[in-house]
Amino acid sequence: MKLIKDALTIIVCSCDRYDDLWYPYFEIFKNQWKNCKYPIVLNTESKTYAHEGLKIKCLNLYKEGEQVPWSDRMIETLKHIDTEYVLITLDDHFLISPVDNAKFEEAFDIIKKHKRISALSFIAFVPADKKTKWHGNFGLWKMNEFFRINLDTAIWRKKALERNLRKGEDAWEFETKGTERALWDFTEYYRYKQNAEPILDISFHLRRGYGLIRGKWCWHNPELFKQFNIPMDFSIRGYMDYDECIGYVENENGTNAEFNKTVLHKGNRFKAFFVQAKRRIPAKVKIFLSKIKQFFLRIGKKKEKKT
Repeated sequence: MKLIKDALTIIVCSCDRYDDLWYPYFEIFKNQWKNCKYPIVLNTESKTYAHEGLKIKCLNLYKEGEQVPWSDRMIETLKHIDTEYVLITLDDHFLISPVDNAKFEEAFDIIKKHKRISALSFIAFVPADKKTKWHGNFGLWKMNEFFRINLDTAIWRKKALERNLRKGEDAWEFETKGTERALWDFTEYYRYKQNAEPILDISFHLRRGYGLIRGKWCWHNPELFKQFNIPMDFSIRGYMDYDECIGYVENENGTNAEFNKTVLHKGNRFKAFFVQAKRRIPAKVKIFLSKIKQFFLRIGKKKEKKT
């Protein structure tokens, strides 16, 4: 498929069993991102959805009830996308404030102009005083930073996203294993500056109490939905209050610390280099080296028997 150069498609990641999120997501999207000129693809399995005022395409690549890993679905979806860039977002990443189209275009121009950039995330994650490379309010997220590969709402170069995907992985594995694979990815990944005026003001639930955590609504959703007159029975999915959400955040912080230690080997650069170098040895070379090792082990055993 020939890609349409400098063009973008919005991909909203979801699945059939989360279809109760589609109306609130797109109703808020329609009101907050007026005059959005980009095509929208709802990435789900078999269901179709339409929303007044928006053109939404569902690819219907699978049969009803078919269980397909997240990465497999994304790989297949991207085969049907003919634009050079994609904006990846999630079905619970609600827009909290109106989108300024001019500012979005300025951000889009950054990744178009700088060919080494693989992704630009709109989630405010980079400390304002961080010593790193900056393009506007986007700061470089270096190779050994946790969750370099992530499912923030972000503009991706389509080829870069395809390069990072592996069949059989769920969304969490895409972030963790993808980050490990990207330790020696010499392209660039950027995330947004903390406390800067947002471009896509996304309800990142771990910080702001919107969206879902483990399939349950966070504490700020009723307030948001009331603003847009969206009916929702929050008891169906269940509800996480402030204390529960903060407890989840603290647990996530512990997981991130463990990830830094066991996967990224923070604080031990030699081990990080050795582990990643070893992991990147081609399989055929590993087999060859293993045979050499076994050969010398056998020689050693023969010498021991003689003595």
